[in-house]
Amino acid sequence: MDYQFLNNTNLYTYNSTEHVQELVANWPLYTNPLNHFYFFMAGILLFIVYERYRTQLRQKQQLLVKMILILLVIYMVLDKIVGNPSYGFGRFCYSLLTLAIISLTPFIEIKSTWLRKKLIMLGDISYSVYLIQFPVYTCVIYLTRKFTLFNKTETFFIALLSLLSISYFIYKWYEVPSKNWLTNLAFSPRKNSLELSETT
Repeated sequence: MDYQFLNNTNLYTYNSTEHVQELVANWPLYTNPLNHFYFFMAGILLFIVYERYRTQLRQKQQLLVKMILILLVIYMVLDKIVGNPSYGFGRFCYSLLTLAIISLTPFIEIKSTWLRKKLIMLGDISYSVYLIQFPVYTCVIYLTRKFTLFNKTETFFIALLSLLSISYFIYKWYEVPSKNWLTNLAFSPRKNSLELSETT
């Protein structure tokens, strides 16, 4: 009985370190911006197309709703067949789905001031969320598997709350002060006086 318990403990501890080992192994690939260059270019091109035809898209609300439903079905089917629709055609569908949802936002009226502020806050911390989501998720998975017995749903919400909390802290105590400092530096009286002296 004790021997079986020790075996299970060792196996459980070994599995809990897999995500950390994966994070360390893939860290150079994750932090190299050139590996994501093509996805950034595709996103920029999609945004240009969206800006060009934004008025036409907003005038076709029913078409956008149908497009969202079709893309959701395709995404769910790919999830069942492929198992991970985050690559290839699944990622393309996900990008189109994002654009379709964004195009619907003018038709959505948010009357709650509290909800509007929370959505604005999510937009403010979105860059921090993008930067730290992978390491935060990996660390949460490691900790929950090593010390506790949470199921997948509980682990997801723990990771989500941790991600939002850390992102808000980074935004509040790093992004905003840095932005204010750079703004003050760019428009400081000393800089303006130097520019005036150079022109004269």
